Amino acid sequence: MIATIEIIIGKLKNPNQNQVRLFSMFLFLLFTYFHPGWIDSNHNKLNTRQEVLVRDSIKTPSIQCTKKRCQVTSGLWLCPYTNRLYTNPKLLDIDHVVPLKEAYQSGANKWTRQAFIQFTNDPDNLLVVSARENRVKGDKEPARWPSMKIQEGSDYWCNEYLEKYIKIKQKYHLRIDGNDTCILKTH
Repeated sequence: MIATIEIIIGKLKNPNQNQVRLFSMFLFLLFTYFHPGWIDSNHNKLNTRQEVLVRDSIKTPSIQCTKKRCQVTSGLWLCPYTNRLYTNPKLLDIDHVVPLKEAYQSGANKWTRQAFIQFTNDPDNLLVVSARENRVKGDKEPARWPSMKIQEGSDYWCNEYLEKYIKIKQKYHLRIDGNDTCILKTH
């Protein structure tokens, strides 16, 4: 894929930074659109989303299975961003601590498709959180999220999130940019 990018960009006559950035974002969207999403890496009928729901449930979750897959139907989860409890997994998302777009812009654009799928499904980079709060966070890095309300009301944000964010970036050799270091210095 990298060779293809270099060939296409090379064919542009003197591409400016904006053209290169737009093309890079187009490739990111293409890359993430065609990846298989949550996978069942251990073939136990639970995809990564379900595995993380099981892992992070405070009490033993209920699971329903069909011949092809299993799904968590209830449990008890504490959203680390809001400090609220949830029992319905439909109200929850699995958040990428280092968002996929941020990873892509920090070096994942040079990865193979398989490496990106592995990152997407790495439990170390995944948290069970409120779907609402995850949508607010979106693909923002720590310098642009969360709100002061969350920062002040969540011990998790101050003590664990930032540390986890940097550990994941280091694990995958992703660039730690000025926005990352700036936010870390203030906490």
